[in-house]
Amino acid sequence: MSKRHEQSLFQIPHRPDTKDPCYSMARQCNVRRERISKLLRRSGVTIRKLRTISEAQVDEAVQLYATGLSAARIADRLGFDQATIHNHLKKRGVTMRGPHDWHQL
Repeated sequence: MSKRHEQSLFQIPHRPDTKDPCYSMARQCNVRRERISKLLRRSGVTIRKLRTISEAQVDEAVQLYATGLSAARIADRLGFDQATIHNHLKKRGVTMRGPHDWHQL
């Protein structure tokens, strides 16, 4: 990434609806998130650690999914990204429903 591109990075507005602004910035600049984090740290910006999901939260997600909640709703309820919930449910062996499978509950 060029110096000019690095400087333009700091002109990208942070969207409050984005859970991880580094991912958003990385997509906009077409670079990896780690590169954005490194540049921000080098410029004195404190980068918060991303939360990790606990086993108890995964247990809760499995139970909620079994009751019919979608991965998106569970993610909103627990405060994680939908992909995080989806991945952990699959790791637990949960059969994932498709968008049109709600009638099978």
